[in-house]
Amino acid sequence: CGKVQSTEISFSSPGQKEKTENYLKPEVHRTLKEVPYNILLPVDMIGSYEIEEINTNKMGNSTEVNITLTGKNSETITITEINTTKGFRQGSSYDIEDAQMKNVKVKGQDATLINYKNKLLSLSWVDNDIFISIRGNISQDDILMLANSMRRID
Repeated sequence: CGKVQSTEISFSSPGQKEKTENYLKPEVHRTLKEVPYNILLPVDMIGSYEIEEINTNKMGNSTEVNITLTGKNSETITITEINTTKGFRQGSSYDIEDAQMKNVKVKGQDATLINYKNKLLSLSWVDNDIFISIRGNISQDDILMLANSMRRID
């Protein structure tokens, strides 16, 4: 009598892809509709992270969007996105005794990863015309996976 092992592999073709809205709470979806640009969400990681809330702030010609996520270990992660209007510059300042900075790549773009002593990580980069920053008490692998899963949604 031989041992039988069965595995199942399933995939969905891009044509059948579920709409991102199906994952979002109605109030989150309503807030997104007020944002004047297509924000990025960690679409591929929606199963691992829950979008708790989204807040928007008008800042001159820009709109800042703050997205609060909860991870699998109940950690809180904040994603901030700002549509950059002409000549936007973002600098990072931090105390070198409390943090280490390194340059990394997110989807081919230069990004800055700051690793604070209190286990807080901050990753920031610009995707076309949107400045994005992710902060949270998560591992470097997780923050990079989250960043690389960010996709524009309309």
